[in-house]
Amino acid sequence: MLMRREERIRKYILVLLVILAIVIIGGIFLKDILERSYPEYYNEHYQRGGYYLNEGALDLAVQELQKAVKARPESGEAHYALAVGYFRQERLEEAARSFERAIEFTPQHQNIHWDIRYLLRTTYQRMGKWELALEEDRKLIQKDPGSYEVFNNMGMIYGKIGDNNQALQAFNHAIKLNPSYYQAYLNRAYLYEAEGKIDLASKEYQFIRENASKSPETERFARAAVQRLAALKR
Repeated sequence: MLMRREERIRKYILVLLVILAIVIIGGIFLKDILERSYPEYYNEHYQRGGYYLNEGALDLAVQELQKAVKARPESGEAHYALAVGYFRQERLEEAARSFERAIEFTPQHQNIHWDIRYLLRTTYQRMGKWELALEEDRKLIQKDPGSYEVFNNMGMIYGKIGDNNQALQAFNHAIKLNPSYYQAYLNRAYLYEAEGKIDLASKEYQFIRENASKSPETERFARAAVQRLAALKR
């Protein structure tokens, strides 16, 4: 009798466990359906994630934005915000994937599309994925051929991968687009110096020292040029 009672108890426990599992799994599926079906679930997570992101509470922001993306996988804005959260956490692989998804779900005509590509380029660059970063720079130039900052960045990447001719062309084009963009002059001088063209580098540094010092906004470039000129004289 005792054995039969224990067997019945085990069966009851097993049945209860099965019922509990069904309830839990059903609840998970129901929650998933609700989150995908009702916009308030998405809006709540997205808005809360944006708030945490602005406050610098990155862990909480990412958690909420992950829920927003799950609730609405086709939301470019949610992928973008999540990518920014990952980026600020230095989770660069995840940031790159989320930026890519944001681009996929953001219409080409929107201005934000350019900004997303810019950050994706920066992410690739920080990961040391130079070719991918260059590819994004080329796409940025297609959208905005007058972006001297992008040309300057391309020059720096070309320098990183040892293509000095392309680097020089990119710096030259950046300067042509904006003759007062002293960052490109400075990068071009660094390139000359790295190639052993000391006379050209010195002339460039002297030009920067004389012209960039005229404005408080560009004075730092003049100081950098002065330091390099002193180093070349040693």
